[in-house]
Amino acid sequence: RLARAVSLSGRVLGPDGTPIASARLWSRGAADDETLDAAAGDRVSTDADGRFAFTAVPERGFLEVEADGFPKAVFEVWL
Repeated sequence: RLARAVSLSGRVLGPDGTPIASARLWSRGAADDETLDAAAGDRVSTDADGRFAFTAVPERGFLEVEADGFPKAVFEVWL
């Protein structure tokens, strides 16, 4: 049985509102290893304007964001 998935897009911005290029994002379902191993899940990077897009993410899961010079951020996602 396949889990339902939806598309997800957005922008990664710094604290001052400046777009962050080349940020790395990972998406994984809630049933995946919650240690957030970077080898698991789908990966995308932001463009020069900080924009990213996933074509299919689980309706419930986690989104991890890393960028040079910033602390890693992990968000629980419910769509």
